[in-house]
Amino acid sequence: LRRGQPVAEGADFDIEIDMLDSLARRGYPAAAVDVAIEPAPRNRVNVNLRVEPGARVDFEFTGDQPRRRARQDIVALYQPTGMADSPALETIRRDTVRALRARGFLDPEVLVTTEHLEPGNPASDRFIRVHGEGGRQVNPHTLELQGVPDDVEQAVVALFSSRLSRVELAMEMPVADQLFSQSMQTEGYREAQIVARELSADGSTLTIEVDPGRRQRLAVVEIVGADPDLQAELDAIHELQPGDPLRPSQIALTSFRMEDHLREKGFAKAAVVTRIEPTASADEYEFDLFFDVDEGSEHRIGELHTEGLANSSAKWVERISQLKQGELLTDSGVTQARRNLARTGIFQRIAIRREEPEASAETTVFTPITFDLEEHPRYRVTYGLRGESTREAGVVADVSDLN
Repeated sequence: LRRGQPVAEGADFDIEIDMLDSLARRGYPAAAVDVAIEPAPRNRVNVNLRVEPGARVDFEFTGDQPRRRARQDIVALYQPTGMADSPALETIRRDTVRALRARGFLDPEVLVTTEHLEPGNPASDRFIRVHGEGGRQVNPHTLELQGVPDDVEQAVVALFSSRLSRVELAMEMPVADQLFSQSMQTEGYREAQIVARELSADGSTLTIEVDPGRRQRLAVVEIVGADPDLQAELDAIHELQPGDPLRPSQIALTSFRMEDHLREKGFAKAAVVTRIEPTASADEYEFDLFFDVDEGSEHRIGELHTEGLANSSAKWVERISQLKQGELLTDSGVTQARRNLARTGIFQRIAIRREEPEASAETTVFTPITFDLEEHPRYRVTYGLRGESTREAGVVADVSDLN
C-alpha cells in the first residue's frame, strides 16, 4: 500500500489476504491481521492495520530440493495444526514430493521433521526440516501413444505438455491416469485403457500402449428450429457429418460458432442448445446429434443517446461511431464503434450501453444505444519562469487546446 493509492470498496478483505500471505512467506503462518478502513478528510481514507505475528516458523530444505518458487509456495501454504502438527507436516511432505516430480524425480522420498524451540509449548517458535532424496531423475520430453490414430495421439499428448504430468503418467499416479481417461473420452473413446508403460533407458521417451476400445460416432447430425434462410449458413458452419467421431469439445465449439454467427446477423439473444441421444438402431456406440436453434427476435439499433459530453457534439459522436439507427445491432459493430471513438484521442472513458427493451413477441426489436463518455480536459495550462541577463525575470504561461 502507498499513500495516495486508490482504495476500492471491500478492499479491507483483499488487504487482509495479501498481508496474511506476505507474513506466511516470511515465517509467520499463524499471524492474525485486522484491517479497518476509516473515512478521512479530502475524499481520502485511513487504513489501520493490527498485526499479531504469532509464533515464527523457519524452514530448512536439504538434500534434493524443489525449485525456489515451489519452496516459497510450500512455506506460504503451511498452517500449524497443533503440537503434533501431523496433518500440516503431511501436506508439506506431499507437496514436496510433487514438486520434486516436477523436476523429473520418478519416486522421491521426503522426510519432514519439526522441533519446538520451547519443548512442550505448541505456541512457541519452531523449526521445520524437509529432507528429500530424489532417486532417478528423467526428462521424458517425448510422449508416444501406441494403438490410437495419429490425430488422437496429438490431442492427448498436448494435454501432457509439462514434465510433471509425464512423470506422473509414467508412475501411474491417479491424477495423471484420470486426465488420460478424460482426454480419451473427449475423443470418443469411453473405454480406453492403458495396457503398458515403458520409459526409455535414458529417460527421454515415455511410451504408452493403449487399448482404445470401440469409438463412439455420430449417426445423425441435424439442425432443428432454424429459419430456412439461415439453415444453409448454419449447415456450412457445423462441418460435422454422420460417421464422424463423437467429440464433445468439438460439438460445444460448433454450438458457440453458430450462436456467434446468428448474433452477427442481428439476433442478439440467439441460443443454440445441443442434444445427444441414442440412435434409433440401438447401437450403444452411435448417437444422434441435434442442434436446437432459438433465434429470438432480430435486434436493430434504436435511438442513439449521449451522456457526459462537455465540448463535443452528439451528432459528431454518432458520425464517428458509425452506428446508425435502424441497422443491425451486432457485437462487432459496437466494438468497432468504441474503437472509432478511442482513435480520436478525445475521450478518457468510453462506455456503450444497450438499453435492452422488455421482452416482446415482435420479430424485430429496436434497442436504444447510449454513449456514456468522459472527455479529456480541453485545455492544458503550463506555467514557468524565465530569466535573462539583459531583462528582468518573467512568468511564462502556455495554453494548449487538446481537443
